[in-house]
Formats: sequence, structure tokens, C-alpha cells
Amino acid sequence: MARYDIPSSEYGIADARIEIGAARFNDDIVSRLLEAALDALAAHRLCRDEIPVARVPGAFELPLAARWIAERGEAEAIIALGAVIRGDTPHFGHVCTQTARGLQDVSLRHGVPVTFGVLTCNDWDQADSRCPGPRDEFHIECANVTGELHDLLLRIREWESGKHQVEEAEFGLLRNRLDHCMGSCEELSKKYGLPDHEMDALVRQIPLSELDRSYRVNTQGNRFELPVNEIGRRIERFTKRLAELQANLRARRIKHNKGYQAALAALEMVSLRRRLGA
Repeated sequence: MARYDIPSSEYGIADARIEIGAARFNDDIVSRLLEAALDALAAHRLCRDEIPVARVPGAFELPLAARWIAERGEAEAIIALGAVIRGDTPHFGHVCTQTARGLQDVSLRHGVPVTFGVLTCNDWDQADSRCPGPRDEFHIECANVTGELHDLLLRIREWESGKHQVEEAEFGLLRNRLDHCMGSCEELSKKYGLPDHEMDALVRQIPLSELDRSYRVNTQGNRFELPVNEIGRRIERFTKRLAELQANLRARRIKHNKGYQAALAALEMVSLRRRLGA
């Protein structure tokens, strides 16, 4: 390893003075860049609530904001965040070129690293794919499945307490809703590339064939005698595991967020600057 090649494990500088400039234009995108940048800094021992964030109208105004930050002489690095999406006129090219040039000029003139977290994309889909966030489509869909399972669990707890007699038709409804949840999870697995063994582990928590078999064995007339407490425990395990999958997938996906990458670049430049004594 070269003398000044700094591993990411050494980026955690709790006293690093890093400031952020973020555009308001295309805020649906920029807000996710900003959250990812703050998450990255917090993961490396900086207090996210103490990181100054200057909001500006658009990406074109970022260089001037970066200059003002640099001139105060307090920041060791500046993270510039924005999103410029191509339209039908040459405006896109002018904004991208001048923003990049202006930010580089600030960095070179003041000797302060300015990391480029500005997306320059041909369309909205490109921008969206480059800034996965905590409430992206995957997590919304997972939340929908979890919500339905939670409703089922509340119903099952009523059965377990003996407050409610379960008719055959109601068991059929339960069975169909569980089957729908399993189908939704399998669609999530295919859509987002979840590992097969993870999906299998989820599905095994609620084996529908076992439910059917137990129902046939334990039904006397229309009275439902299946041990519903076991079903409840399995649903709880299922939802817990689904939440863990959400967290793991978000941790993997957020590393592809341009804001996250810009924050890591800022941390690396602060570390390098300190080692060089610049």
C-alpha cells in the first residue's frame, strides 16, 4: 500500500469539519442525495445534526455557495449536491459545465476539497436509479406486505385469546391473505434480486401446506382448533426477517447513491490533507 493510500476504515474523523451545499431544484432527488451524504458521515463518527447544510436555488448556484463556505476558513471539505436533468434545450449543457468548472475553481483557489455530488442525467429514471434512499420503492412495497401481515397477526391474537370463534370461511380468508403475502414477497425477490436462500427462509416461516393440513385435522364442525399462537409466532418471525432484509438491502444500495459517494470522497480528502499536513 502506498504511503498515502488511506483505507476507508480510517476515514472516521470525529472532528472533521465538513459542510454541505445542496440545491433545491429537483428536490425529490437532491433530498435523497443529502440524506445519503449525512448517513455516510454519521457512519464515520460525525454527528449528522452538527453538519452545516446550505441550501441554494439550483446547481448553478453551488459554486458561489461553496466559495462563501471556503472563504470562512472553517471547512476542511465541502460536499456539493444537486441534480441536473437534460431537457429539450441546450440549457442542460451550460449548467453542467459551469457548475463543474465553478466547483473545481473554488477547490483549487482556496485549497479546500469540493467533492462533486451533482447528478447530470439524461432523464428522471437515470437520476432516480443513482440515488436510492430509505423510502424507495422496495421499502414501500415491503412496508405494504408487513402492514398486511400485522393486521393478520392482530386478528390471530384475538383467536388465541378465545374472544373470537373462527369459522371455516374466515380461515379461508386468512389462508388467502397469507398466500397473497407470500406471492408479494416472491415478486419482491425477483424484482429486486434478493438471494434465493433469503426468500426461502422467509417462506418457510409460514408453510401454507402445513396450515391446510392442520386445519383439516383439527376442525370439528365449523370450530377452528388450529394452534393460532404458533401461526402468530411465525408471522412475527417473518416480519422481523423481512425488516432485516430491508435494512441489509438498503445498506448495500445506498453505497450506489451519489451523495453517499461524495461524502466518502470528502472524508478521504480530509484524511489525506491531514496526513500531508496541507
